[in-house]
Order: sequence, then C-alpha cells, then structure tokens
Amino acid sequence: MNLYRIKETVENADYFSGVIQIVEKNVLKLNVAKGYAKREDEIENNVNTAFGIASGTKGFTALGILKLIDKGKLSLEDRVFELLPYEFSNMSKRITVKQLLSHTSGIYDYFDEDVVEDFSQLFEKVPFHNILGPKDMLPALIEGKAYFMPGEKFKYCNSGFVILGMLIEIITGLSYGDYILKEVCKPLNLLGTGCYYSHKLPKNCAYGYFKDDKGEWCSNIFEIPIASTADGGIFTTADDVVRMWKGVLSYNFLNKELTDEIFSVQVNVNENNCRNLHYGLGFWIECNSKGNVSNYYLTGGDPGVCFISKNFINQDLIITILGNTSDDAEILLRKILLFIDQE
Repeated sequence: MNLYRIKETVENADYFSGVIQIVEKNVLKLNVAKGYAKREDEIENNVNTAFGIASGTKGFTALGILKLIDKGKLSLEDRVFELLPYEFSNMSKRITVKQLLSHTSGIYDYFDEDVVEDFSQLFEKVPFHNILGPKDMLPALIEGKAYFMPGEKFKYCNSGFVILGMLIEIITGLSYGDYILKEVCKPLNLLGTGCYYSHKLPKNCAYGYFKDDKGEWCSNIFEIPIASTADGGIFTTADDVVRMWKGVLSYNFLNKELTDEIFSVQVNVNENNCRNLHYGLGFWIECNSKGNVSNYYLTGGDPGVCFISKNFINQDLIITILGNTSDDAEILLRKILLFIDQE
C-alpha cells in the first residue's frame, strides 16, 4: 500500500464531501473528513459524523432477517407472502425469504434502475413525507408484473428488501428502525448507527446535498423518504462499519452456518459483463481473476448520498467511504485502489 499517494489522492479530492477510512490488520491507516455536514451553517464533517448509506442498508436488513432465523422465528425457505397480511396479487406465493435476500425473486421493482432515471419521480404515487416505514411503500409495490420466475436468475430489486422490512415488523411487532437498533446495532456495538427522520437528523449527522440544474447545492430532504424503508435510509459512521464487518465475520453475531451462508455466492451477477461479481445474502461478493473471493462489499447511492465499504478478507483490509453528495464515493475508491496491491 502506497499510503503517501493515497493521502495525496484524498487531499486533492476537492469534489468529495464525507469521510474516508482505511483499516489494515486492525490498524487505522487513514481517517479523513472533508466538506460540510450542514452547508448552510458551514458545519464541517468530522471522522465521527454519521452519513446515510442508501442501499448499504440492505446489508443491515439482511442481518436483521438472519437474526430472526438464528432465533428460530423464520427460515430461509419460508414463503414470504404466506406470512404477510397484505394482498400482493402481482407477487408469486412461491417466493422465499432467501430469494428476496439474494435478488432472485423476479418481483416487480418500484425503482427499476434499468427503466427509471429520476429517483424523485417514484414518489409522485407515494409522497415521500408519508413514508415513515416499509409498509408505507405498499402502494408502490402492488403494481407491475414479475420479470421472471422465482429463483431463475439475478435482478437487483429494491422492492424485495422493503418487503423484508415489512416481514420484520410483522414478526417482531417492532418498527423496522427499533428492531435494527435493538437486534443489530446494540449487539454489534454500533453506537453511531440508526434510522433517523431525514428532515430532523440528530447531532453529528450529515445532511445530503446535490446540485440542481443551475449548479447550486440543494438539500436532499425533498428527494428521499423521510424514514428508512429497509432498502435504504440507515445512517452510520466509518467506525461502525468496521465494527459491523468485524463482529459479523468473527461469528459473534450469528452462528457459523448462517454467517457463512450470507457470504457464500448465491448467484452470479454478470452485470456489465463482469464475471467476477456475485451476490450473497444482502452483501456483494467480488472475486479475482483466479475465481477466488477478493472482497465483500456494501454500496449505496441516492440524491445526496454515496457510500461504499469493501472488506478485502485475505488482506485484512477495510476501505470505507461515506459521502453526503451524489456518486463520488466509487470515483474516489477507484483512485485509491490504484495504490493498493490486491490479492
């Protein structure tokens, strides 16, 4: 690792607002904050600031579901729509928990990224200010036909994780946010992680920003749901992301069998002709040219949110980038990886 060149790259990344952290063999190699958590008041980000992680939330939802399985309250082969009290006439009754977790259910996605370009248009049918949890997304889920038969192949699907969030609430009687705090965050000692209302964030949380058509910075509070819908919406810190990786992969959170199931290849993704990209249960899996697992990762992006965390398991190396602008995390990660020897 050429740490000097990495630091130089980060220092010159004037486009980036957020936190960049690198931990190697439990040693903190880099921990840098840039930009503003609240631009209007010029409140700067710091290394302990919490950021939205958009679809990175899916990993936390998966951990919540697997915790229910670990406690014997659910199984991977349970048929989801036989457990929910809602009517989904457009969903196959054969769809299992595992198929939702691995994006192989084939169900209609309310945010099909191959079709929809403007995220904010999605909420004309379900106004964002009415979305206080997964079940409030129901009107957006009950239309649209399936893409393929359950289990046939991979297609990334936000709707599947919204439905898993509903399942958590039905089984536990808790709100999604309260359940994740109690059964995921506390056991993993994630002190800076939570589901917050986006228009009234707690202290030391970063508001999200994007540039409008005039090139001016705007807050994202009118662009995303107010509360987490289980496919997105969690806020977390760089330190907590590392604690999550370490806690789960050391088998301190779930039993070994379930943990290994999460990080086993469930399906080949083959996005953009990338043969080395796979999916587990809520987590991405990337292999090297020899077909061996290189890293596990979580990633997410919304208007005013960019996030990626890669855990290079053979090198005991975790790179986490949390940002409160759009699209910049993966750009910065690609530049950093130029100066890291990857196995």
